[in-house]
Amino acid sequence: LDDMKAMTDARVFDPTSEPMSFTVAANDFQRDIIFPELVRIARNSEISLTLSFMPSAIPTASMLRESRCDLIVSPVRPDASDIYQTRLFDDGLGCCYDPKVWKKPPTMKQLQTADFVTVDFGEGAGHGLMPKALANKVPMIAVPNFAGIVSFIEGTDLVSIQSIVMGTRALKPLAVSAAPFKTQTYTMYMMWHRRSQMDPAHVWLRKQIQDISTSIESQTQR
Repeated sequence: LDDMKAMTDARVFDPTSEPMSFTVAANDFQRDIIFPELVRIARNSEISLTLSFMPSAIPTASMLRESRCDLIVSPVRPDASDIYQTRLFDDGLGCCYDPKVWKKPPTMKQLQTADFVTVDFGEGAGHGLMPKALANKVPMIAVPNFAGIVSFIEGTDLVSIQSIVMGTRALKPLAVSAAPFKTQTYTMYMMWHRRSQMDPAHVWLRKQIQDISTSIESQTQR
């Protein structure tokens, strides 16, 4: 049935011609840097778009296979042949801190004695951004989503190792500096089930997200 649906969906599509509704699995970081712009695009173009969000945490292929969501945005990719994916943007790690407390970005020596705020998605599924040199540190504060980071760091000397994109776009008024340790770039992906590959509304959605992500990446690299 999924293959038949994909075959019958190859038609010319006008996004203003019918209401569209999607459920997206994305943690609050991905949700808040991508999808508000998508809503603005839709409303400015008189497109009827309804979005529902669920946490992606550590995403699984079954989330898409069982139609619990239409799309996943995450740096973690389920390994499955029926799950399609595309790169959205590359990101690196930075140190987030309150610039009113830290007059200069923390050094590696200072980070080794600093207290941290981190994100834990539940059942020990942290987001894995701590470098090896700091891997033995036990976070002082663990929050279930990225939105809690600012509230706990602001006005204190607490710090957090987070993505540079998030630090520059979603964690204001915190400052973000280049991490004072060797880091690896990681990639944010968009994933969907193969039955949605040719669905015109889904194709439109993916194109908008891709364009927004390209803009995010170019602005971050300036």
